[in-house]
Amino acid sequence: MGDVAETCPLGTLCYACKATSGLHVVTSGSGRNSMCWTACENCIATRRTLTLEPRAALWMMQEHRKHLGLPATLEAEPPPIRTLRLPRLLSDHLRAVECLRSYFAGASSDRPQFTGSHFDSFAGGGDRPEVAHEFTTEDIVAVSMLNVRVSAQAAIELLGRRSQDVMGSLLREVPTDLDLIDATESEIGDRSPLSCLWRELRLLPSVGPVIASKLLARKRPRLVPIRDKIVLAELNHPGVGYWRDLLHALREDDCRLAHELTDIRDHAELPYQISVIRTFDILIWTTGKQTRQTDSLLLDG
Repeated sequence: MGDVAETCPLGTLCYACKATSGLHVVTSGSGRNSMCWTACENCIATRRTLTLEPRAALWMMQEHRKHLGLPATLEAEPPPIRTLRLPRLLSDHLRAVECLRSYFAGASSDRPQFTGSHFDSFAGGGDRPEVAHEFTTEDIVAVSMLNVRVSAQAAIELLGRRSQDVMGSLLREVPTDLDLIDATESEIGDRSPLSCLWRELRLLPSVGPVIASKLLARKRPRLVPIRDKIVLAELNHPGVGYWRDLLHALREDDCRLAHELTDIRDHAELPYQISVIRTFDILIWTTGKQTRQTDSLLLDG
C-alpha cells in the first residue's frame, strides 16, 4: 500500500473491509501497474492488501491512469521479431524421429534414459481437469525431472493460500486447450493473464525464467514453451520475447515448422500428452546438448 492519493476520487467504503468511516484514497503498485483504491485508517495502518481477479486489477489500473490524466493504457512498442536459428535436425525427419524415440526410451519404466521423459505424464499431467487451475506438489516434483529445483520457501509460497488464490484465478483465464500457434496477443501479450502469471511466479524466491517456464509448461503444455540456457543458446535467442518469436516461427511459410513437428511427433509415436512445442523443445535441447559435448571434447583435445 502506497501513499494517500490526492487526485483520485474517494469511494463510499473500504475496498478491503467494507468500513464506511475514516476513509482515504491510497495507491498500490508502481509505474503503469499502479492503482488507487479506498481504504479505512485501520487497513492503512496494518498495510492490508487487496486480492483481485486479474480483470478487476486491470480495470483499476486503467481507471487510475484516467484519474492522473493519462491514456487508459500505455503499451510499450513490441521489439522486432527475432528469427530463431533452427538446427538442421528439424529438416532431417528420420534422425529427428530417432532422437525423440531415444529421449523417451524407458519412459514407461522406473529407469528412463532421461527423467524429463516423465515430465508431461507424471501423475496424469499438470493440465488434467481436477488440477488444471492450481499448482500442486506433483508439479514441483515434475519440474525436478527437468533438472531444476524449486526451493523450499518457493514451494511453501507456491502452495500457500494466497498464491493459490491469485495464481488459481489467473490459471482459470488461460485455456488448457489453446496451442501456442493459435494464441493471440491478448492471450500471450504483456497484459495477458498468462504474462501476469509469469510475473507472479518470478516473485517467488529463487524462481527465475527457467523454473517459471517449466512450471507454466507443466500447467499449459500446449501453450507455454520451456526455455533454458541450452535451448536459448542453440536458437541464438536472448529469452525476452521468446513466446512471440516461437509463435512467429511456427506460423511462418504456411505453418511449415508446425506441420513438420507434428509429423515428426506422430512418426515417433510419442505419448498423447506431448505437444508440438514440447516436441520442439526436446529436439532443440538434444541438439544443444550434443553441441556442448562436442565442443567440450574439442577443447579437451
